[in-house]
Amino acid sequence: MIANSPIRHAVLLCRISDEKQEDGYSLDAQEKYGKDYCVKHGWIIERTFRFIETASKVGERDKFQELIRYIPTLHSKHKAQIVLVVEKLDRLTREYTSLERIWELIRAGKLVIHFYKDNKIIDANCSPAEIFNIDIQTAVAKYQALNTAREVTKGMREKAEQGWYPGRAPLGYKNVRKGGDDKHGRQKASIIVDPDECNVRLARRIFELRATENLSYRDIAGQIRGEGIVPPAKLKTFTKSTVEKILTNPFYSGRYDWQGEWFNGKHELIIPQEHLDVVYGRKKGAFSRRPRGLLSSFLTCASCGCQILYDPKMKVVKSTGETKKYDYYHCSDGRQVHREAGERQVNVAEVHLLNELAQPVRDISITEELAAELSKALRKTHEKTVAAHRRTIEGYKL
Repeated sequence: MIANSPIRHAVLLCRISDEKQEDGYSLDAQEKYGKDYCVKHGWIIERTFRFIETASKVGERDKFQELIRYIPTLHSKHKAQIVLVVEKLDRLTREYTSLERIWELIRAGKLVIHFYKDNKIIDANCSPAEIFNIDIQTAVAKYQALNTAREVTKGMREKAEQGWYPGRAPLGYKNVRKGGDDKHGRQKASIIVDPDECNVRLARRIFELRATENLSYRDIAGQIRGEGIVPPAKLKTFTKSTVEKILTNPFYSGRYDWQGEWFNGKHELIIPQEHLDVVYGRKKGAFSRRPRGLLSSFLTCASCGCQILYDPKMKVVKSTGETKKYDYYHCSDGRQVHREAGERQVNVAEVHLLNELAQPVRDISITEELAAELSKALRKTHEKTVAAHRRTIEGYKL
């Protein structure tokens, strides 16, 4: 049914569920046929929405919500009914919540929809039978989406049971398809050691620093950045959380969790077993913990903002022949600011840093009123801690 008034302003919607959509439903194909349809009718395309987004989940449709907000704005601007050009119904929605929002715009006379592939027009004059038919199509599309999701989940579980992690491979590994075809005619998916040796070396170095020196996640990130072994493409995202994610991923030990169940993987291990044993707590480290000084984890570099590391030096006193330890600190240069500037590492003695801190500390003055308030706050905090401890103890007695 054609709208009562001529429509001159159009919005083109092109949507696919994922990047693996068949060519016939690609964004380019939808845009081409949609533009041809608008040209045929002499409409002005005000905007084209192209995006990859599921049509079956209400809470995950950000681009669709943007489209719904744009229609009333465009209607107010032109004081005319807007035409939405879509390939077919399931390109628009597969669930009722979104469909109801569309019906609100149609009933308000702000929108009319043309499904060019189905040769169907939806406007405020649709009969109850046509509306019922659309509801049925939406129900069928929703069923298909749910059934597809279920089949995908079953396939991924089957893959997990066969020993192949059904997700993205972590650092040092790569997802590939090789060997014979599966039941869908595609090569079987598996995970291999990353051919890029830089990524493998980076993963091994992270575990090595944790196992041999017991560094914190932050210190490991700073140390590795300073060593210059992080690929340029990963520098911006290589942070403390990146290190933590890698070290707490059981995949490196040959096991993985999929939907609450543990499976043994068939992938090759790239981390030495002695490092895995230490990191995952199966035995104590054979190496000593990284030394910590009085100011460890306390200072950051004024030039680049990186952490200042404690790095003691052992030197022989020529006059006496004895070996003496000297406490030094230097910038970790995790962001490689000093390295790129051609600056050499600067070691600063602990005594010098303490002298620099002494004067600001001496300048601090506390009035009797402030001291009383601090004492009161500390006492209150202590009482809460003691009470919480007692509750914990009582809980264990039950």
